[in-house]
Amino acid sequence: MESGNRETKILPRPLVHFWRKLGLRERRKVIIGVLAVVLFSLGYLWLMEPLPVQGGSRGYLVAVRDLLPGEGVEFSDFTLASAPRDLELRSVAISEDRLQEVNHRRFKKRLARGEFLTLNHLEPIQSGRRQIPRGTRAYLIRPDPWIPVGEGDQVDVLGRLEAKEPLEVVAGPSEVLAVDTTEAQRGVVLALRPDQITWVEKALRSGTLKVAVRSPQDRSAAKIRKRRIRKKPSAALAAPVISEGEDP
Repeated sequence: MESGNRETKILPRPLVHFWRKLGLRERRKVIIGVLAVVLFSLGYLWLMEPLPVQGGSRGYLVAVRDLLPGEGVEFSDFTLASAPRDLELRSVAISEDRLQEVNHRRFKKRLARGEFLTLNHLEPIQSGRRQIPRGTRAYLIRPDPWIPVGEGDQVDVLGRLEAKEPLEVVAGPSEVLAVDTTEAQRGVVLALRPDQITWVEKALRSGTLKVAVRSPQDRSAAKIRKRRIRKKPSAALAAPVISEGEDP
């Protein structure tokens, strides 16, 4: 009788009645389920817990206070922590070598104290603020590997025109009109002339593209190998083969 009163005091009466109706096997399943939930929660907290930066390792931005939608990114609101244990979070968390990507951005959703900063917390960059220079087109490329660039930077585009050829400059110097950091594979919008777009497209089909950021004082012309587009007659075809970049 005393044990029944003790159960009623510890647990709500409906829960006590439910527990008494369960058989031994069902009670074991409930206990295992509760333990699994507790262990999963502890494991999740362990994965997400920020750790101090070790000597020589890269630091990741962690909020030191709750940051609300509409607030701007201030680096004083963050501290550096070691890489998250969770590999998926580590792939999207902002590290100290990517500060340029989040500078002057605003939060679109709440970032709680102790959480790692990701691009998903921030409003997307509004593109189209810079005017497209006369004679050029706005062209999006996704360089690999990614290096931090900003609007107004001058860059050279590097690629291979043939799979076995060495890496070379295929376009440049080109102005960065906008930076797209809203997706996992980040990209830059460049101001390219139509002839530059032709060679960039050709290099893209041979592999990935890279960009090299120029010094603001460097106004020299890019060292681009001279290329000639030729029409190659074909014995099997009555019409000539039209090479890349030529009109029929």
